This record gives sequence, structure tokens and C-alpha cells, in this order.
Amino acid sequence: MNQKEVSKGKLISVVIGCFMLMVSSSVVSNSQGYFLTPVREFLGCTAAQFSLYYSFVQICTVITSLCIGIIMAKVPRRIMLGVGAIGTAAGFVILSQTQALWMVYAGAICVGFFQALIVVPVVQILNSWMPGGSGVAMGFVMSATGFGGIIMAQVMPRLVEHIDWRTGYLFCAVMFIVCTAIGIILAGEKSPYELAQAAKPKKKGGFALVAKDPMFWVFIICCFVGNGASNIDQHLTPIMQTISFDTAMVANAMTLFNISLLIFKISEGWMYQKASGKRFVLIYSVVSIFGYLALQLAGPAFYFSIIMKAFASAGITVVFSLVCNEYFGTEFGGAVWGFSWASFQFGATVFSPIYGACLDRFGNYNYATYIGAVSILVIGGLFYYMLSHKRQVEQIEQAETQE
Repeated sequence: MNQKEVSKGKLISVVIGCFMLMVSSSVVSNSQGYFLTPVREFLGCTAAQFSLYYSFVQICTVITSLCIGIIMAKVPRRIMLGVGAIGTAAGFVILSQTQALWMVYAGAICVGFFQALIVVPVVQILNSWMPGGSGVAMGFVMSATGFGGIIMAQVMPRLVEHIDWRTGYLFCAVMFIVCTAIGIILAGEKSPYELAQAAKPKKKGGFALVAKDPMFWVFIICCFVGNGASNIDQHLTPIMQTISFDTAMVANAMTLFNISLLIFKISEGWMYQKASGKRFVLIYSVVSIFGYLALQLAGPAFYFSIIMKAFASAGITVVFSLVCNEYFGTEFGGAVWGFSWASFQFGATVFSPIYGACLDRFGNYNYATYIGAVSILVIGGLFYYMLSHKRQVEQIEQAETQE
């Protein structure tokens, strides 16, 4: 089947399949905050100690991410996704049986290693079916984390409060399995583009030239800092608890956050395509800085903070991926994104315990918001510079022509 012969219906089913795979990943990314207080109280540990759970998840995700190219080349896609689903669910089952802090870390290691087999390949799967790229499709798929977050926001607080946190972990296991199974059915096969690329002789030196560009490393560092700063999202529930939000208010605020996240991920992809990348990067940076600082507000004004922070969080995957493709090009953007994803996870690994320590030391997250605002300021400036000096694709093409 030729790429041009792929039906619109098939493309829609693949997009929906990728969407469901990202929904499953939202179970991991949106669950920690609901367990911090009850598990910490049960174990008698500090917020920083429990926050290492997420650090272990990210470290293991990094390890799997760096190997994902080899895994995808050697293992059939459906088997890879299936193993990822079962392994991640097993990690949540371990967490549901927690009796000591080491069991939290053991569950985190299992979740981290296996959930990467689901979430990391999603961008590559989508791009392989749409080689020309689509900001709207990418935004829609990435909005799945907001959709999954809406479900988590409505179910998890009530589940943890009215039953117990162990049942909450078991719910995460079941939800992960169901969402991944749908994704495997709809997006589990290789695209015509992938099959055609596999038949072509491999080019030598292309990605090596990309890695020599200083902007490659600048982008990797931006991913580290950006996702690390955005990891404050995992602390939104305890932030609201510090300003005396009750369970219902927390649930409503997190629902608002995730609805806003869903809307902004789709709209940011569209806006990036309509406006110049440089212009939108500036807009994104300014709004995001205010979004971090506004988290210091209390009372009803905090709902406004939630909306602004959702705008900042939406761009971490959508804007970053579009900047990557615009600067490095379609051919090399996928390879660069693989390294970027590892950097994303490493950033969250480093920043999460720092945010937990802010709560332990100061009793609030004000200093954490300052860290996030400064991080976005630096990233916005670097992205603007990158998009003002888009030379990498032309240099690579000239080098290949000379060979």
C-alpha cells in the first residue's frame, strides 16, 4: 500500500489509537499528586522522599527511551506495546501493596521501564502515518493527557478518600491496560512510510552532523529544564491543600486544569501553524511565566492560575515538538525527539524532589514557582534564537550532495 493510498478513515483511526496510548500515559503522569499525602502519612515519610517515586519513574523511562530505537526495530509493535501495558500495570499492583518506602520505589521502577514502551513511540507512530507533519493532529494526540487527567481528577480524589489509596493504584492498573489495548488495536501496525524507509539503504553521517550543531544540545537542555519546571504539575494537589482546598475544590480545580490542557494543546498546535514559530514562542513564554507565578494566588483566584498554568503545560509537548521539527526538519526531527524525550524525563527526575523539598522547607511552593518562571524565560529566549538561525537542514543537504 502506497502512502498516498492510505484512506482518511485509516488515518483517523491511527490518530485515535495514538490518542488512547497517550491517555494511558496520563495515568502515570497525573496520578502521583493524589497519592502524595495519604501514602506519605501511611509511611511516615517526607514529601521529598515520596517525590523520589517520580524520579525513579523518570530515570527508568530515560533508560528505556535511549534503547527504544533498537527495541522498535527488533520487536513487533503490538508485542512491544502489549509488554509495556502488562509491565506498567504490574508496577501499579506493586504500589497497591505498599508496606514500606522501598516498595514505592520498586513499583516506580517497574512503571518507568515499561510505560516508556507505550508513550515514547507515539510521536514516531503518528509522524510515520503523516510524514508531512500536522500540528493539529499532534496537538489532538497530546491533548490526551488532559483528557486522561479529567478522568483522574474526577475519580481519584473520591476513590482515595472514600475507599483507600490502594484501590486507587489498582484503578490506575486497569485504566492503563484498557486504554493501551484500544491503542494497540487502532495503531499497532507499521505505516507504508515505515515499510518504504526500511527498504531504502541507510544514509551515513546525517544524524552525526545534527549532533554537531550546538543548537542540538541547546534544545536537549531546554527539554531538560522545560519538563523539569513543568513537573510542578505533579504537585498541584498538595499546592491546593496548602491553601485549604477541600476534596471537592481540588477535584473541580484539577478538572478545570485538564479541560484547559486539552483545549490548549489542540489550539497551540493550530496557532503555531498559523503564526510564525518565533512569534508564538514569545507569546507562549510570556503567558507561561505569569502562569507559574500565579500559582501563589489563593482563594477563587487560584482557578485563574490553573488556566494559565495549563497553557504553559500544554506547550511542553506540543510547542517543543513543533520547534524540533521546524529547526531540524522532518527526517531528523524524529531522531532528535527521541533524545529530547530522555531529556524530558531526566529533567522531571531532578526537579521533582526539589519541589518536594520546597514544601518541606518553607511550607509552600512559592520558591518552586520562581524556579518555573525563570526556566521558561530562558527557554523562550533560546527557542527564539534557534528559530532565527535555521541553518541545520541546509547544511546537511549540502554535505550529502558533496558526498
